[in-house]
Amino acid sequence: MDDIAVNDYCGRLEYVEFDAGIPEDHFVRFVVSFVRNFLKFFKLNNIKFTSNDENNKSYSLVKLAGLIYYAFTEGITDAKKIEYNAKYNKLYIYAANGIEPSYKTIENFIEEWGDLFECLVTYTIIFAKIAGLTGLEHVAFDGSLFKAANNKFNVLHRDDVRTLIRWVSGKVVTNRELKKLRRPAKKFMARLDLTNKQKLDLLNTIDERFDETGQNTVPVNDYDARHVTDKKGKKIIGYNIQTAVDNSTKMFCAILISNQATDHGLFPEIFTKMVENIGIMPEVTSADSAYHDYETLQFIEDNDIKALIDNTRAAKLRNGNGSKKIFHKDNMNFDYECNAMKCYANKPLYFQENTFSVNNKTGKLEVQSKYYNEEACAGCIFKLCCCKGKKKREVIVSGGELALKMEESMLDYENIYEYMKRFSTVEPLYGIVFYQIKFHKNSSTQFSINDSLPTFL
Repeated sequence: MDDIAVNDYCGRLEYVEFDAGIPEDHFVRFVVSFVRNFLKFFKLNNIKFTSNDENNKSYSLVKLAGLIYYAFTEGITDAKKIEYNAKYNKLYIYAANGIEPSYKTIENFIEEWGDLFECLVTYTIIFAKIAGLTGLEHVAFDGSLFKAANNKFNVLHRDDVRTLIRWVSGKVVTNRELKKLRRPAKKFMARLDLTNKQKLDLLNTIDERFDETGQNTVPVNDYDARHVTDKKGKKIIGYNIQTAVDNSTKMFCAILISNQATDHGLFPEIFTKMVENIGIMPEVTSADSAYHDYETLQFIEDNDIKALIDNTRAAKLRNGNGSKKIFHKDNMNFDYECNAMKCYANKPLYFQENTFSVNNKTGKLEVQSKYYNEEACAGCIFKLCCCKGKKKREVIVSGGELALKMEESMLDYENIYEYMKRFSTVEPLYGIVFYQIKFHKNSSTQFSINDSLPTFL
């Protein structure tokens, strides 16, 4: 490592040691050491990265990766902020080993070497496991909607973007086409803080977002955001951020951004991403009732995953808030051996059929299972009270046998104890994200690596 660097802070030239005033146990030292050893192990430490910006400078892969990786662990993903910190923040100067790349260089590096950071985080988690910091026994899943820093009307439309690309490229654009541009597009044309080349690069990036998201508009201030509907049915521009968090270290094992308003059906995707990142299947996974849907339960069954997913009925039974009516299905037990519900008279109501439907709001597949036993009901002494004038008692269960199986797991005391760990794992981390990573009510993720990049605090 070089010993000194030139720092033009406050217009003066002064020599500073990179590690001056940085505690020996500071996290930045771990990041720099880890990145250097990681790249050395894979024989990437001598590679130079040449940016295609105006300066056309070459930078050490080790230095650029160390700077950007440390910035991401601090929650800073804006390339301009990283550029500023590399000049004036001693922790970032140390991480960058004195280099001062432009924000365009940083953007280009992230674009070309984005997968490197995913590998770095994966090996960080593996390193934590080897070091005995975690056994990855329990990974908790959760999701939340975040509103982006963008007015829902301040968006660029696909046809406007295509017109602007032709205009910036110097191609023929008629006056009629320019007049038809919407207000956000005209404001973009008038921006003086960007050169024509920068405008063209940004427009091409935004144009790619249309194909990635399948939407016809892209937010001007945060083109990574999606149009989502919150739980109140209100249209907002934001993100549904899915996380997988290790219970022991509080590391994010995976992060996934979705444009769904709910968490229904997202468990298989975030679980698969988590396994890809950490390389193993954890002993236990947990999620709240928002993930309790047929597709998720079927995925868990098919892949032999030990998952603890709560639902409303199980929570009611655990808290003693089940129905007080003795013939209610809340007071029935499920018999796995014969796939039947045991009624108040301890007689089996056998499974008869599944009814499948598609939820109009979520677009997800749902199933309802029907259980009854007409012969058992015919001679039952409780028929009058239980069947209420009908020939037989029918029990309808949402989610079918898989839902009943999961419900039984959530009534086991050992599983309940394990499930309760999530309240000290994934739930509080959103509060930390709000405060530490500046992910406030209105957030921006411009210049982020990609939607599925896992990070950790």
